[in-house]
Amino acid sequence: VLELYCGDGNFTRDLGAATLTGGAAYVFGGAKPGSGLRDLSGYGIGAKIAWNGFTFGGGYVYDGKDTLPLDLRPGHALIESVVDEVNLGLTYEAGRWGFGGSWARDDRAGLSASDLYALGAVYRVARGLTLGSDLVYFVVPRSDRDSDGYVLIVESALHF
Repeated sequence: VLELYCGDGNFTRDLGAATLTGGAAYVFGGAKPGSGLRDLSGYGIGAKIAWNGFTFGGGYVYDGKDTLPLDLRPGHALIESVVDEVNLGLTYEAGRWGFGGSWARDDRAGLSASDLYALGAVYRVARGLTLGSDLVYFVVPRSDRDSDGYVLIVESALHF
């Protein structure tokens, strides 16, 4: 139903003891007439710098305006109203442990912005096996008032 076109680019550069990495991507999908869908057009850019176990990074993603019809069902997160997002994060790795924090703001069509704040930790049990946990606080805009809440994520992961 969509014909997708993609392009991307990235770079990495050492600056003394620090490493700077950046990237960008663009996606366009033209909806076929009569499909009931709208054209998809979006892009993202981001960068991070790593030094002495610390990594600081951020990015910007544009999802396109009015690419999906609004879903007003109860409990729906209104994700289709997201137009763009900016995010920043800081992590620190020490031996088998990693710690991090992040912030993201979603700007939404016809609604207030949505903010997400997260703190997390990960433990490397063995090569390729990690245990982690994140605590996320979020504010989701509604037409009459904002809703907020917490999510606790606990995970184990096997990396190949």
